Amino acid sequence: MSLTYETNEHVALITIDREKALNSIDLDTWRELSESIERLNNEDDSWVGIITGAGEKAFCAGADLRTTIPRLIDDPVNKPYDEPPTIWRGQTATKPLIAAINGMALGGGLEIVLA
Repeated sequence: MSLTYETNEHVALITIDREKALNSIDLDTWRELSESIERLNNEDDSWVGIITGAGEKAFCAGADLRTTIPRLIDDPVNKPYDEPPTIWRGQTATKPLIAAINGMALGGGLEIVLA
């Protein structure tokens, strides 16, 4: 898994765990992030969410271009990050979500911060 989800005392901690890739978002992480926000929305015991990145160098460097570009070349019609919706593309967090920024927030990583 490229994302962890932990709860402690009504707080859900969502960590993008791809430190070697500057916590960039590949398609698996995209799906896991969508699922974790949905989980936060549905858990009665979680009152607030915190999203952060593993390590200290980068919160999130946006899309993982090493996996995105080849997919765009192979299938230019179906964009890789259209589905499922995420917090910065059509998904709504129904509880407060705090971005604990621990390093660079680039591209889509900055979009997560602003969402």
